[in-house]
Amino acid sequence: MDGVVMDFLLSDAIFGELRKQFGESRAAHAFLLECPDAYLRRDALRLLSAFAVCRDGGCLVCPDCRRALKGVHCDVKFLPFDAEKGKITVADTDKLIEDVPLRPLNAKNKAYLLDASLSAGREEWQNKLLKTLEEPPENTFIFIATANAESLLQTVKSRCEILRIGGMEKEKIFDALCSRGIDEKTARFASGICGGQLSKAVAVAEDKKFIDTARFAVDFFARLKNTKKTPPFIAELNRRKDSALLFYEMAELIMRDAAAISCGLETALPDEFKEQLEVIAADYSPEAAASAVGHIEYAKRRTDSGGNFAVVADELVLKILEDKYRCRR
Repeated sequence: MDGVVMDFLLSDAIFGELRKQFGESRAAHAFLLECPDAYLRRDALRLLSAFAVCRDGGCLVCPDCRRALKGVHCDVKFLPFDAEKGKITVADTDKLIEDVPLRPLNAKNKAYLLDASLSAGREEWQNKLLKTLEEPPENTFIFIATANAESLLQTVKSRCEILRIGGMEKEKIFDALCSRGIDEKTARFASGICGGQLSKAVAVAEDKKFIDTARFAVDFFARLKNTKKTPPFIAELNRRKDSALLFYEMAELIMRDAAAISCGLETALPDEFKEQLEVIAADYSPEAAASAVGHIEYAKRRTDSGGNFAVVADELVLKILEDKYRCRR
């Protein structure tokens, strides 16, 4: 388990209180964890399982804690059992219900970790689990995790103590990426554009197309001055149509950063892009940049629904330029 992530979770007052409750043997037996970040969700579940199986309520150094944090403890079961499918089934719930009455093999307690992020909309397995959630054995703890708690049945939510984890700060994500051996320049870029989600930051850092597209998009808008210069830009966009949605994502981020610079706020993109972002900010008023974001979001929806990319891109550039001049400072 990543040390930076563990420190982030342990600094949360909720986890501090839970650790105390487990240490005093007064914790609830069913929890629902809401967290949009897949990496944080996984590590939070492991940390909670360490609290459950540790004889001291989460010392984090004993053999039980260390095995739980690594995800290899014999008294900690993960659902879905078929990780490749990623969805909890009724068969999974049946196995859990059969296993619950059995005594722990090694630890003081048992823990069941259910990642329901891909199966929250399925009601059968949730209904099957209700009685166990309501009356679990004294030595059994059930932790259900999902990206959105509202996607689960109310009958499940009402039987669980609900925990919520937000996103990580940019600097903590930067530290977490560096601890994984990612170079500082890439880590700075990924932590800036990930929106507080470590899982997205890792994906960005491991795929060079993100930073390549960002560099192209920044150069695109820094050099895009008027309609006479649009043909070569449109041609280059067409050559990159396989990365159309990624281009839109970067373009939206650039325009938000341009508005942020004009308003004296912090930008998401790192210093590598500062000079060109300042050029864009000088060309686009905050109103023009905000209008551009709206056009980009519309172009994204059109392309995603099968619209002709060349036509959509051409109209997008013309609309952005039109509003650029309409909203001049």
